[in-house]
Amino acid sequence: PEQIRKDIIAIFFFSSILLPMLWCVRNKVVFDRFVFISTNSGINLLAGNSENAGVNTGISVDISSYVDSAKGLDEVERDRFYRKKAIEWIMSNKTKALKLYILKWLNHFNYRNKLATKSEENKLNDIVMFISYYLILIFLFIRVLLFKRVKFHQGELFLIFLYFTFPFFQAIFFTRIRFRLPYDPILFVSIAILIERLISRRV
Repeated sequence: PEQIRKDIIAIFFFSSILLPMLWCVRNKVVFDRFVFISTNSGINLLAGNSENAGVNTGISVDISSYVDSAKGLDEVERDRFYRKKAIEWIMSNKTKALKLYILKWLNHFNYRNKLATKSEENKLNDIVMFISYYLILIFLFIRVLLFKRVKFHQGELFLIFLYFTFPFFQAIFFTRIRFRLPYDPILFVSIAILIERLISRRV
């Protein structure tokens, strides 16, 4: 079991490095320039860090002035232009940018997002999301409170740490529920362990 665990970690580690490297090589061939992963990081950074960016605006933020200025640039140049403008705004508005960053981190745990298409908003969906998601967070909070009674499973603390630190990276750009959803099953694992341990003690 110990060797299998080490093999899994090694595979995960090397695949997480190898795949991005291969994609960077692909970008070098296609664009004849080094492009790390994709050419949309610039616009995503600008969407989360510009004068019209808000906590929950996402890609619906108005960056039309930058888009107009970037006309005539190719894909790579446009990406670099957006990134440069975002960094310029951050450096010129350090306090506002820091506050926005913190609020975007908190927004990662929001039950709803402001949608660009208003017709897609649904009150019933919001209610269901509010109850289900925050109920899960409450169970996780109980799990942490009972750590002395129900010891953390090996690797469980790492998963919880991963869940709450990922938003720090995402908040550099902007946070949306769809970015969080792949990580939500981490909470299910921790809660399932809590329920199983409590039931087994009573049986």
